[in-house]
Amino acid sequence: MSDISTEGPPAKPYRENPPTHFREVHWKTGTTTWPTKPFSYLQSGMAKLAESFTGTASFWLRTNDVRWTITGTYEPHFNVVYVPGPRFYATYEYEGADHNTYLGNVPDYGFYIRIARTEEPFIAIPGSLYCTLFCERAIGDITSRFSFASDASISGPASVPGDIVDHKWAHFLFTWDLNAAGGGRGTLTVNKVARTVYYNRASYDYNEEAAEPVDFIPQPVPLREPARFFGAEGIYTLPGAVPTIGPAVPFLDNWFISLAHVWISTTHVIDDVSKFVSEDGTPAKLGKDGAVVFIDPATGKVTDEHKPDYYFRGGPKEFVQNFATAGGAVSLLGELPIAQSINPKIGA
Repeated sequence: MSDISTEGPPAKPYRENPPTHFREVHWKTGTTTWPTKPFSYLQSGMAKLAESFTGTASFWLRTNDVRWTITGTYEPHFNVVYVPGPRFYATYEYEGADHNTYLGNVPDYGFYIRIARTEEPFIAIPGSLYCTLFCERAIGDITSRFSFASDASISGPASVPGDIVDHKWAHFLFTWDLNAAGGGRGTLTVNKVARTVYYNRASYDYNEEAAEPVDFIPQPVPLREPARFFGAEGIYTLPGAVPTIGPAVPFLDNWFISLAHVWISTTHVIDDVSKFVSEDGTPAKLGKDGAVVFIDPATGKVTDEHKPDYYFRGGPKEFVQNFATAGGAVSLLGELPIAQSINPKIGA
């Protein structure tokens, strides 16, 4: 692919407005639909990344064919990003009130960004989306948990309407800093609108007879295991057992999801949504390797670039590889993706 942008029609292939620098590339026009039964997901084969307290995830999401419905009390969900913890289950013994010895477990669920459809009986807007970032780490016998999420129990900017992705594209931008003042923070922006988020910060000491809360212990995202994408999650069974990594289930047979331009950095916080979405509601232009380019408006020159670790874009053949700086092979598990004919644009 050439580093020179040719984003316009043949008669007028270049933009007239600055900057017309040589590092800018255009988005691919193809996008991808992922069948959900069995759910396709990607597993990275690249080198493990260093742990980090900060990061950004930008992606486009669309559901197709049927409305994302609720079955019973189960919340249909999928993980856009999932990284297993450095260990899955540690076991410990504790003495109960009857002085008998019991076996417990210290969970270590790792890190995920999850989009779910909420349970209707408990919310103000039936079928609204529940957008969550979650990180849990086991530190010896201490479990440290940090999460933030939109709130599906009330209406307003804290709630994300479910139909925002039903038969139309929506853009999601998450940022996080788990080591900020107060024990962590994060932002969620959907379709260029900042949403109110609610935090859950807690640490528990499993040395105690029951898991007693202790002061929150900030911990970085556990990136020492291969990252998984688009539906993968740990399936936990018996205490002490190593979980299998599989797709989020169940989904309807004919339920389809489309993802486009999935951009993930484990080191940079970029909460300026204009870096990812143009004024007309379409994907913004990025630099080489998916870099977010910062430009001096006075000179039109590039002053900085933030390159992601993971960047998935293009049609079915291209989408199953990482175009970002982390590079390396990725493997597809589940059904092969098929083409999505509607290009990303908010509401399209």
